[in-house]
Amino acid sequence: MIGKSMKPIGRNSLSIWWQTVVDWLFPKQCLGCSLEGDWLCPACRLRLKTKNICQCPLCRRRNLTGAVCENCRTKSTLAGLWVVADYDNKLVQKIIQAIKYRFIVDLAGEFDSLIADYFLRFPAWSEDFVLVPIPLARKRFLARGFNQAELICLSVQRNFKNQIEYLLKRDIFLSPQVELDSRRRQENISGNFSLAGQVDNHMLDRRLVLVDDVYTTGATMQECAKVLHGAGFKEIWGLVIARN
Repeated sequence: MIGKSMKPIGRNSLSIWWQTVVDWLFPKQCLGCSLEGDWLCPACRLRLKTKNICQCPLCRRRNLTGAVCENCRTKSTLAGLWVVADYDNKLVQKIIQAIKYRFIVDLAGEFDSLIADYFLRFPAWSEDFVLVPIPLARKRFLARGFNQAELICLSVQRNFKNQIEYLLKRDIFLSPQVELDSRRRQENISGNFSLAGQVDNHMLDRRLVLVDDVYTTGATMQECAKVLHGAGFKEIWGLVIARN
């Protein structure tokens, strides 16, 4: 049974050792201004701003909550999407890319204040929501040593104490979605997710929040939402740091 007892898999020892070597060879420099000493200096940290509008994730029509609008409801299993920051902010892009491709996991802590500020601006959050990280393929997880979606879940949990559940697994190692257009993204991801185990029926009335770093076409989140909806969950939202 999938439940609270399931634990995230931490960074492997090789990844930690490699990061130590990298830190020694290449001292930390601010991603914004290259000032040596930390990944973000105090001045550049002030450049991180939360997104100040909510939109339907499909047609991008503005609304007050981020819910899928009435015109798009038949096209979406996802009920809505929260987007914390603006991807046009180059510093936000650099943080996301540095975590994902340079393995600088310490930068995930920068999401804590962004997430807190976002839900102060849009007070739609509840501690009762259950966080579900979008899973990585095992091959990619072993190479990276962590799942960036899980790091974001932990940021939310530090702010709001939400429960994290590992309800999904990714079954096949695929070409990275970033290399594909919209149609091929959907084909690439279709049928690639399944339940990680038996679902506790007492959870089915809880609102689930799928968590990832970037939302582009929505193919991954929609596919995950379909699997969870098929398992009996009624309301599934998405939360991302930015939308590309």
